[in-house]
Amino acid sequence: MMLDIAIRDAYVIDGTGRARYRADVGIKGDRLEEVGQVGPAALEFIAGDRVVAPGFIDVHSHSDLTLMVDPAASSKIRQGVTTEVVGNCGFSVAPVRKEGLASFKRFWTSSGSEWYGVEPTWETMAEYMSALEARGPVLNVSILAGHGTIRFSVMGDAPRRATETELAEMEALTEESMASGACGLSSGLRYTPSCYADERELVRLCNIVRKYDGIYATHMRSEGDNGDWEAAIAEAASVARGARVPLQISHLKALSKNVWNTSGRALALIERLRAEGIDISSDQYPYDAAHTGLTVFLPQWVTLADLPALPGDKRGEVIANIKRVLDVRGGPERIVVVSSPEARFDGKDIAEISDSMKITPEDCIFRLIVDYHGEISIISRSMLEEDIRRIMKAEYVMIASDGYSLSPSGPVAVGVAHPRSYGTFPRVIGGYVREKVLTLEDAVRKMTSLPAQNFKLRDRGKIAVGFFADLVVFDPLTVRDRSTFSSPTEYPVGIERVFVNGKQVIEGSAPTGVRAGRLVRHESVHPEDS
Repeated sequence: MMLDIAIRDAYVIDGTGRARYRADVGIKGDRLEEVGQVGPAALEFIAGDRVVAPGFIDVHSHSDLTLMVDPAASSKIRQGVTTEVVGNCGFSVAPVRKEGLASFKRFWTSSGSEWYGVEPTWETMAEYMSALEARGPVLNVSILAGHGTIRFSVMGDAPRRATETELAEMEALTEESMASGACGLSSGLRYTPSCYADERELVRLCNIVRKYDGIYATHMRSEGDNGDWEAAIAEAASVARGARVPLQISHLKALSKNVWNTSGRALALIERLRAEGIDISSDQYPYDAAHTGLTVFLPQWVTLADLPALPGDKRGEVIANIKRVLDVRGGPERIVVVSSPEARFDGKDIAEISDSMKITPEDCIFRLIVDYHGEISIISRSMLEEDIRRIMKAEYVMIASDGYSLSPSGPVAVGVAHPRSYGTFPRVIGGYVREKVLTLEDAVRKMTSLPAQNFKLRDRGKIAVGFFADLVVFDPLTVRDRSTFSSPTEYPVGIERVFVNGKQVIEGSAPTGVRAGRLVRHESVHPEDS
């Protein structure tokens, strides 16, 4: 039998954590046909000292709209990413209701995200999946249904518990999403409107997720910046226990000076919960800065609509909260605006902006939120390298970007990018592996088989016969990220070839123009009837 492609004499790192070994890899159609000594092929490459690994899986991405606008996904495929999981932090672009679309778009941008000029043609998750599939993305996409989006569709940003009628509506939207192929439910309990949900609401929706053998991924209520970090971990675990679903803690991090150097304690708590039988995993990005909306400085009891008319005492409470969060995040110099209306403040930190306005940093943040309706996103350099390394070593923690599929030019080149959208995966291989925080084999496992297993991406994440031919070929000696906070749109080096479903999408470190990605609709392994 003639193979389509043979990669010969490679160092194979198969994604399982097993030590690298020399072998050929043969592709036929969209699958891996042979691994070892393979037969003749129509197209052959000699790998030499290069590593062949499974394509990297980014389980925490926000490319829901960027892939609609620019399906070439340059910033991700150049890193070796072949699959993204979108819809994280409670923010998915479906299901939405047309009658509330204008308010939903305002809600989306106030969370620190862009709309990129997209006009939705969908309401249901199934319709969004079809629309994205029709765009022909270069990489594979799996989708989480966002709790915040679902709650907003039913309740707007109402700061209260859901009624039974509202819960039933949310359950119906969750059911439609899961039946259409969503891989689970995400929540953003740090953000409006997810922050108003109680455990009862989350368990009820996760009961639907369990029926379809899905996962619950959560941006927890606190990461140490606005409450008790360990209590937030315990709450997330309690939801997972109550609904009997696997739990993914999104971007695990110590996000304030209040919890710097306490990551060991948080990890010990997670280990205890895992020992009790709760299926907990996590993801992490390898940077000391978060990218979020300026509204994270607001207390959760206030809504954007309330701010302009707040009485003096309540305004004072909001200002005091902003000052406290600013302090625990390291001060105004550590908060940089990356996207603002008309790019007026892009690239400036809060200290600069407040000086120019001749007001205090906390008053400056309040004014910016009110004047621009929350539509400002920031980078907050609020973490320690020691915590990043400690978390990275945990065997259940996978690597993810918390970024977007972007390009330095075109419709998705909006604002100032966080370097993680361009450099996450090469940064780990070229930095943390060389500094011996991880072995190369374990780093690859955290980027491939571990995410594939936890998100049930069937037949992906390993180099094994019969698996999809999602592959990355890289030079382990030269691979590194080049994206920095001052120059965030630089592509990495050392990622030489990338294959998606058997088609080469990167050759000689440059895109081929082939778009071979697929919508990976979740298939229940053991679905429940009720």
